[in-house]
Parts: sequence; C-alpha cells; structure tokens
Amino acid sequence: MSDTRDPLSKPTPAHHCPHCGSTAVTSLGHVLADITGIRREYRCDYCSQAFFRPADSLPSAPWSRVEFSSPNTEASMPWHSTLATDRPVFHDDTRCSEGNRIELRDRRPGTGGRPPCAICAAERP
Repeated sequence: MSDTRDPLSKPTPAHHCPHCGSTAVTSLGHVLADITGIRREYRCDYCSQAFFRPADSLPSAPWSRVEFSSPNTEASMPWHSTLATDRPVFHDDTRCSEGNRIELRDRRPGTGGRPPCAICAAERP
C-alpha cells in the first residue's frame, strides 16, 4: 500500500504539541503578526490545547537578492529647486545639506540647465 500523505508536509516542531508531544495537531488558520514575528495557531487533537508556533518561512522574493547601493555613499539622480529664492544650481548628492533643505514639493528632477552645486561636488570621494 502506498503512502498517501502529502510529500510536502514534513513533521516539524510546529506539528508537535508542546503540552503532550502528540503529532495529532490541526492548524486553526489563525495568524498572529507582531514585533516578534509571524506565528500560526494550532490545536492538539489529543489534549485539546491551543498553541502558537512560528510560521514557516516564506520563499525569498526575487528582488531580495538584489543589492541596493546606499543613497548616502554616492551621487544620485540630480534635482533642483523651483524656488527663485534658492541658488540656481542642481544637486546630485544626498549628503548635501543645501539640497536636503529643498522641500519635496519644490524639487524637480534633472539639472534644469543649471550648473552643479559646489557642495555636492565637494562631497564626492
């Protein structure tokens, strides 16, 4: 006679009751997420005790393997201010104090035909 169990359901600690050790455990379908992580609720069919165990880890997303460079270590896309009271330069380094003071609503992408900011140029390695 062949084994009809699901080949993907392996006995794991989540499938053992922490109270009596029984493997007759049923998932209740409840999930709890808090600062400690994601946990699932189970109930032991033998002693009727409910308990939580950490949820199975999810497969990593394709983008989780992509390494992103820190915006504080190198030049980024240039931006400039739309305000006439600001200096007519463009910024391309996120460490620039003058460029960071420009409110998001007043920023525009690109150089705007302006010369580069001397502070941004000095920040570059």
